[in-house]
Amino acid sequence: MRYVRSSRYGKVDGRVSLGKLGVSGLVAVLVALQPARANDGLQEFGDKLASHTHRAEKVEDAEPPLVVDVTYTADIWRAARGGVRSGTRYLDNFDIVAAADMERLVGWNGATVGVYGLYNNGASLGELLGDSQTASNIETGVRAFRLYEAWIDQKIGSSASVRLGLYDVNS
Repeated sequence: MRYVRSSRYGKVDGRVSLGKLGVSGLVAVLVALQPARANDGLQEFGDKLASHTHRAEKVEDAEPPLVVDVTYTADIWRAARGGVRSGTRYLDNFDIVAAADMERLVGWNGATVGVYGLYNNGASLGELLGDSQTASNIETGVRAFRLYEAWIDQKIGSSASVRLGLYDVNS
């Protein structure tokens, strides 16, 4: 079976055998089989484009007042030869992004709330390979949920706003 998927990490192209993957592996393969997006992982929100980790600045009126985006990425890696020892690792990360138009939800004029969290299962491919720079960019080596963004954005007039909270300034 051949698959191509597009994510924030670029395109992944490979072959998968379903013989020994089991249920979790089958779920990971089905997620990977989703069609690649023509706009390289950018989604349209009204007249704006945003990655799945960063919403457009305002939740458009055509959307519900609370929008939750969930993205699951899974990698199955096999170290067959070389490295420290052979073995298989199942790596995953689970992104959850929420954007809420507080005006439409509770009547708070001009306010938007955003939250972005990420969970990784903590499996380590590096312990098999013995590498210092891992082969997978979703490997963490630590099972954890991390809150990357939690903020409130308040519009001031028609051309300014103030954003307070935890925010990725690199975005």
